[in-house]
Amino acid sequence: EVERRRKTIAPRYEMTTTAAPEGVAFPLDAKGARTTTAAGKAVWAAAARGLQSAEGEALATELTNERAWRHKYDGFATRLAELQAAAPRDACVASCAAGLAALHGTFEFVRKGGAGEAASLTTLKDAMDTLTAPHFHTGTIKGRRSYTKGTNSTELSSSDLMPGRALLKRARGVG
Repeated sequence: EVERRRKTIAPRYEMTTTAAPEGVAFPLDAKGARTTTAAGKAVWAAAARGLQSAEGEALATELTNERAWRHKYDGFATRLAELQAAAPRDACVASCAAGLAALHGTFEFVRKGGAGEAASLTTLKDAMDTLTAPHFHTGTIKGRRSYTKGTNSTELSSSDLMPGRALLKRARGVG
């Protein structure tokens, strides 16, 4: 009875959608659905092949052919990390670069159109190369109190919290 109840409470969750996304999106598959499986396999396989070793190639082939990817991808990620850790520095960096390049070439970037405009679709790489707004900022926040070992430095009162713009002004020394 427990097994039957579990199936009733938690039906299988389908990880595909055809809804029009905005921003970074998984690519459409041959059936027109956005699925994580094919894209995930492509990126991890590219990273494994980027090691340029027999072990990396074997891992890429094995994960590409895995039918139970959804349940086993963590094991493949661990094996890739182990191969990268054991590889020479240049091979590890090449592996990461290959995975990132595959991600940029595989994933899509969707920007919804305004009134009367069509949505635009491009690769994530093209979006990263051409789209410039909005800009993100990096700042450093320096505390005024010294840290005393054994105190809880993460305790904040509601008066310590600031909305984003006020925090940005404070960080820039304006407010």
